Amino acid sequence: VEHAVALAEAIGAEVELLHVAPRPADYYPLDRWIWGEKEAEAHHLEARALTTARERLDGFVATLPEGARAQVRPRLELGTAHEVIVKLAGDEGHDLIVMSTRGAGGLDHLLMGSVTERVVRRAPCPVLTVPG
Repeated sequence: VEHAVALAEAIGAEVELLHVAPRPADYYPLDRWIWGEKEAEAHHLEARALTTARERLDGFVATLPEGARAQVRPRLELGTAHEVIVKLAGDEGHDLIVMSTRGAGGLDHLLMGSVTERVVRRAPCPVLTVPG
């Protein structure tokens, strides 16, 4: 985040700090077909996932230095990370995506996180990867 903020300050831009939380149904892929029968439960789980993700995102933003917080606009979305990132970048005309090369996905890929790799391959704009 500090690299994105420093770059934004240098060129007079704003940083949209995006966190994409997975939909609860994504945790249980074999149960997707029954979510229709459990619509109320699915909505409850989704609301809880959003609340938890919002708390984490807000907590992270609060740890940023005050000057950096002014440059950062937090945003929370539900979905599959690489799909949401690529779609928002295209739909909203973002100029640059800044991502860490190290994700939270374990050993999916040794050199670059699988989300980052997918974004780099599909993004409609340049992607700056930062060692993380």
